[in-house]
Amino acid sequence: MAVKLNKLFEFILPKGKQKAGGISYTYTFDPSNTTEALTKPEYTDHLNDIQETRLSDNSLELIKTLIRTDPDVSASLNAYLTLADTPVEYIVRDSTGTVSRDGQKLLNSLMYRIFTITDYTLGYQSKPSFDEFISGLRYMALMRGSIGAELVYDKTMQPSSFRIVDMATIEFVEPSPGEYKPIQKTDNSDDIDLDIPTFFTARLKQDPSDIYSYSYFTSAINTIAARQKVINDLYRIMNLTGYPRVVLEVVEEVLKNRCPKLYKDDPKTYNDWVNAQVSALANRFSNIRADQPFAHTDSVKPSILNDKNPGASLQVSEIIDTLNAQNQAGLRVVATVLGRGESGVNTASVESRIFSLSADSLNKPVADILSKAFTFALRMAGFDGFVTFRFKPAELRPDLELESMRIQKQTRLMKDLSLGIISDEMYVMEMYGEGVREGAPTLSGTHFLDGDNDSSGEDSGEETPSTRRDSSLGRSLTPDDAESAESNVNK
Repeated sequence: MAVKLNKLFEFILPKGKQKAGGISYTYTFDPSNTTEALTKPEYTDHLNDIQETRLSDNSLELIKTLIRTDPDVSASLNAYLTLADTPVEYIVRDSTGTVSRDGQKLLNSLMYRIFTITDYTLGYQSKPSFDEFISGLRYMALMRGSIGAELVYDKTMQPSSFRIVDMATIEFVEPSPGEYKPIQKTDNSDDIDLDIPTFFTARLKQDPSDIYSYSYFTSAINTIAARQKVINDLYRIMNLTGYPRVVLEVVEEVLKNRCPKLYKDDPKTYNDWVNAQVSALANRFSNIRADQPFAHTDSVKPSILNDKNPGASLQVSEIIDTLNAQNQAGLRVVATVLGRGESGVNTASVESRIFSLSADSLNKPVADILSKAFTFALRMAGFDGFVTFRFKPAELRPDLELESMRIQKQTRLMKDLSLGIISDEMYVMEMYGEGVREGAPTLSGTHFLDGDNDSSGEDSGEETPSTRRDSSLGRSLTPDDAESAESNVNK
């Protein structure tokens, strides 16, 4: 039975070698044009009107644009990326589930090769750092609802880099129930079959009955469009009635007396002449400033429209508040992130806690895809085991404020380490987020803390602070003049 179980849990390596340089495309790559410069954007996104673009673009393209142009979406994205930017931890275990120091060393060397080493003979290389790569995965998770990345091998069949794949270009084929095969659609070449072991995907809170994902901010599109329409209308209303405006009342009787005889006899020419005079006056005073004096004749009576309480008729606060609330719900952020926090202290604390948990959930698909990719790299390097990535929880409190809590955690973990409940690797990982340094002594289960008992529950025979004669408690329990003082202390 043991042999059968061992064969059951054996992993199977892929057939053949991986293609050097990878096979997936980035969204900017054009195989027919590899020498000319890429098309530079015009940076006119601020001129786009969502009322027009949402009729021609799908939600994926709209979200990509709104991230750059809409203040609420960009603020939400920035808040998520900032709060979710926590230190990463990883633990390597062998096939039995035991923490492996050798596997940890191998993983460190693989990460060093992928994110640090650069072949300077190739000139400029846009290889991202580990932090930049993780930030890119979080960005894609929010923008697309899922992330995809290919582990790229070089000509020596060693992992050299990661390539983030835009999931908007991926389509899936289902040859059998629950089995999906990805295909990358490109505009410049034939479809790319990504049914390869070096391509990995992860999803962020998606519908399990649908293989295709949606952006985390899709539900906010209609509210953003409605809000933008209302704001545009408010701009037009305020320009007409919201501000004080100069009104010129032309006295027609005066104009009639000054009208040339050539135009007085014919009603049509007379009306044309009057309209021309009114238009000339309007053009003359159209650019006048509020503090600029002007002279006029008795044919004009200037006044101020809506001068006592301009904007009194603009009761729009309730409309804006409703749209803001819908926008906040669609973006899944708290009011404080969007600059609209008006709640009390208790409510704000609950909001902050919920939002920090939401930011933590953003790290889960990132950790998932890292675990899959580096487990594959470890096994290709000959290690029989796996790696688990995780991120520290998002914390809103200052680092120094957490120091006292870390001391309490250290005390508890050192007790467990002394009793052998946890290993040295687990202790160092929990406290410092890294592996045990080379040459460090093994402390797990050594009862290095005073007062520890062995696993049988019997007294270890070592002196404790309560039994030493030189301690205050020991002196109070054992009289100095007693003949059995020494023996009592040693018991």
